[in-house]
Amino acid sequence: NPIRALVARYYRELHGIPIEDDATDRVIVTAGGQQAMTAALRSIKPGTRVLLPQWEYGPASGVIRAHGLEEVRVAMKGDLSIDMEDFRAKATKASVCYVSMPNNPTGYMSAGQLKDMVKIMADSEGAVVWDAPYLLTLLRLDGRTASFDARMLQDTLNELRELGEEFHPHLCVLSSLSKSCLIAGLRFGFAYGSTQWVDNMEAIVGRENLSSPTPSFIAGREVLKRFLDEPRSYEWVCRVLANRLNIPIEEMSEHLLLPGNGLFGALYALVKTGEQPCKPFADRLIEEKGIVTVPCNQFYGGEAHAVRLSLVSVPWTENEEGWIASVKALKAALA
Repeated sequence: NPIRALVARYYRELHGIPIEDDATDRVIVTAGGQQAMTAALRSIKPGTRVLLPQWEYGPASGVIRAHGLEEVRVAMKGDLSIDMEDFRAKATKASVCYVSMPNNPTGYMSAGQLKDMVKIMADSEGAVVWDAPYLLTLLRLDGRTASFDARMLQDTLNELRELGEEFHPHLCVLSSLSKSCLIAGLRFGFAYGSTQWVDNMEAIVGRENLSSPTPSFIAGREVLKRFLDEPRSYEWVCRVLANRLNIPIEEMSEHLLLPGNGLFGALYALVKTGEQPCKPFADRLIEEKGIVTVPCNQFYGGEAHAVRLSLVSVPWTENEEGWIASVKALKAALA
């Protein structure tokens, strides 16, 4: 299967997982990363304890609860890192952890902390579902400035490759090219896991897909091949993201909730709404200003007093007039 062979190559080269091109029973291609995430979580035995950070991708929580899994939120610190004491205490035998890293919606990224989490789960005979579509959107945060640092990104990727090589039997890794190549509409996601995990995912996807998204897979195969042959497209994306993140940092840094470890990933930034509940704030913002933000209650598992601002919601232009105007309008709404 040439498409799965490319996916196996992706996980070998980007994640360090020792998988050959013909090991097609350990990878799966899906109609987008969302389908990969849903199938991976629904492949877990109902009743299983699933840990996820306090701030985490909202739809994952919905799938976990709907599938009869036990959702257990893990505390996070003020710098948006995982509280490892709380994580260790909640990682019971044969439990599973779901984590997006870089994290959606916080942008937090730490290869060292991810490795610690995976090791704890492996020691407890558990597993980690690592959702990693933002792997190549990593920026450096230096005080009040975001920038793209190619060396820093490569150093981080090397750490993650070591993690993948050592702990791959305990990992189910989800990804897509929609973020690093800005092709979200293509619906081309994929996953790596054990043979049993992938078999379970195959059964779920096969039952529920009325037809294969053949055009997406044909186009996605070509995009993935070109990306693997010359993985450079993310560099332009990262520079645009850095420039865009610097605008709200300059305009309203006091309202931003950013990671404290000097790294930032993903395509979103958290904006604190103060005493204003986030849902009415977001509704008013789109009605009065036409600015779309996402209330963060679903990401936090409760009232978050924050909204998620997409850094790619406004079309890119040379001088970014539209983006700057949107940020200024958001700042005014927070006043």
